[in-house]
Amino acid sequence: MMPNRFFLGLGTGEYLNEHILGDPCPRIETRQEMLSEAIHIIRELWNGKEYSYDGTYFTVRDARIYTLPEKLHPIYMAASGADSAETAAEIADGLISISSGDEIVKAFKKRGGSEKPCFGSVKVCWAYSMDKAKQVVKQWWPISAVSGPLHADLPTPKHFEDVVEAMGEPKIPEDSIIGPNPTPYLKAIQSLQENGYDHIYIHQIGPNQEGFLKFFESELCLF
Repeated sequence: MMPNRFFLGLGTGEYLNEHILGDPCPRIETRQEMLSEAIHIIRELWNGKEYSYDGTYFTVRDARIYTLPEKLHPIYMAASGADSAETAAEIADGLISISSGDEIVKAFKKRGGSEKPCFGSVKVCWAYSMDKAKQVVKQWWPISAVSGPLHADLPTPKHFEDVVEAMGEPKIPEDSIIGPNPTPYLKAIQSLQENGYDHIYIHQIGPNQEGFLKFFESELCLF
């Protein structure tokens, strides 16, 4: 299973993915408790022994994983708030966050995650021109202007489409990192590092992934 190349990333979920089971989507506090219980079960099963469990949210009967990798993959937990970051510090092997500030990392490290990896994320759209980058964002990521809480509460792709349509002309946030100039990209990466992130995931919007990778290699890896 190619050890040291993968980790298991887990989070509390969002309505888009959860509502398909037909159950109500619990409040974030409940989802945090469910995630903690689930991670506990995963770690017990990773011992490779038969395991049973009666919990608040999950029940396991005589379960066992018979084939395990030589080295277990670390579990990294996603967090968008300080409470989730503190929980991640206690039960996970690392942190994942799309928040650019330092609040999440500080909460994570304060609760005991100071020696654990912190993965930050930045969305970008490289293109040969600024105008082309704006066109790509409007076509492929028009929800960039939709607020965070709304992202978590919409149940279907059609609802996202309706929100975008209601906004009219898709708006591109002023702090968007787009276009061919490497300076904003480098500033965003540096900002994440200064805020405590030691691993950075760059999300290139749109289909021109090859062009972005060449730009990354020639313009960003030199610094």
